[in-house]
Amino acid sequence: MSKIPVSIAAASLFVAAVVAMLHADGTKTLVWGDGKANRVNLVFLAEGFTQSQQARFLNYVGKSRDSFFLCQPWSNFRKLCNVYAIGVVSADSGCDYPADGIIKDTYFGASYSGSKKTGTSGYLNLLSIDADSNITPPSKITALLQEHVPDYDILSIVVNDSYIPGAWANIYMVPPYILLPTGGSYSPALIRHEIGHIFASLLDEYAIGSTVVGESKNTTAKTQRDQIRWNAWIDPSTPVPTPETPEYYDVPGLFEGAVGCTTGWYRPKQVCIMNAAYDTSSFCEICREELIVSICKTISLVDSFSPANNAPVKIAPNAFLSISPLKPDSFRLATQWSVNGSLLATASDTLKLADARLKAGLNTVIVRVIDSSGMVRIPENRKFVVDSIVWTIDNGTAIAGRVSLPPEEKFRVIRRNDGVHVVYSLPRTQRVSVSLWDMRGALVAAARTEMQCAGAHELILGNRVTGPGVYMMRFVVGDRVVNAAIPAISR
Repeated sequence: MSKIPVSIAAASLFVAAVVAMLHADGTKTLVWGDGKANRVNLVFLAEGFTQSQQARFLNYVGKSRDSFFLCQPWSNFRKLCNVYAIGVVSADSGCDYPADGIIKDTYFGASYSGSKKTGTSGYLNLLSIDADSNITPPSKITALLQEHVPDYDILSIVVNDSYIPGAWANIYMVPPYILLPTGGSYSPALIRHEIGHIFASLLDEYAIGSTVVGESKNTTAKTQRDQIRWNAWIDPSTPVPTPETPEYYDVPGLFEGAVGCTTGWYRPKQVCIMNAAYDTSSFCEICREELIVSICKTISLVDSFSPANNAPVKIAPNAFLSISPLKPDSFRLATQWSVNGSLLATASDTLKLADARLKAGLNTVIVRVIDSSGMVRIPENRKFVVDSIVWTIDNGTAIAGRVSLPPEEKFRVIRRNDGVHVVYSLPRTQRVSVSLWDMRGALVAAARTEMQCAGAHELILGNRVTGPGVYMMRFVVGDRVVNAAIPAISR
């Protein structure tokens, strides 16, 4: 194992210059939100919009934003989301129609397999490779995201075509994305439906067509009550399987017909956006829960805290600890404080240390913010709707021996046989993203995490750092960005 020395001096300017020079293909606009790091970041990329059509693209994003937040759970968390539009400029307007002999020069190479001439339906996708540059669309997408919104969470590509119906989710691509044509069949419910796929891994619940078949968060072939993932939502008086009668229209159960199958596969409720994407439909309780869990995996339930926790806090008159938890609409959070493992009675966001029953010497104070809304009931999901901050409190007695303190934010880079490892520690629950660029400004590898708790972590990048020369690494933790130069090391 060899360690790679990290040189930060001058690397920041080099990274910024190279990336901006080679990847400045769009302009980022914040169209919703406060721009803070602890947010769910929805990103829209323009495809097939010329320079003169950028206002049309922004209007589409604004319309999608306004309608998207009308439905739970997104209406609960709308204040905790950022919506970005990246106005990528294409030479031509629209997209390819190979069946009609229409080929356009667009940035991502969007192509529709159907035909305007014959009225044949088809699928919207991106070409596997751009013939002009030999750069794949996913590589272009990743480079843009790393430049503009490295902590993206939900990606949609808006295709400038008024003919194409529907929307498509490419859940197996890296990064996963939604293709949204600007056609007359525009529906905010379709956008929500497709985001259910890529953000919460929900499967289709309708019983026609060909879809992905399998056990999932909202589909199952199991009919034994205690084996059903969402059994916590099913009332004991509700029969399993559940008949599709008016009596059970608005209650969770086990309804036959899902993942393109009329028999043998079941969904949680008679009607849900994952089953019928009407503008008036909403997510059922089970799908709503899975989206909430995905949100809580993406952002911390605590926006900020004081004082810093990377060193012991000295006890002093009127000293206190405080947190600023998130304030989702109609989504209740409870605050719990404990000292040395014992719960305190207070449920406020501030703890006065004089009232904390501290012992002499070192004390461990933990505050937990926990979902108390009742919207998350599935036992295996409960661990994702809690966040915690830890302080070490020095109550005046001399400290003997080594003291374990919350770690500072720091990282080191190690080269191993399976690739480049980034080893780092966090002082609080945060998410991390790392990207690696070569000297030409080309993206070599990128990785990002869900929310990670305080402590030591290790992130593995792709095993592609084999050539000579210096590589540039961008390490992002919350609002903090570190750019560093690392030399490649041959095996």
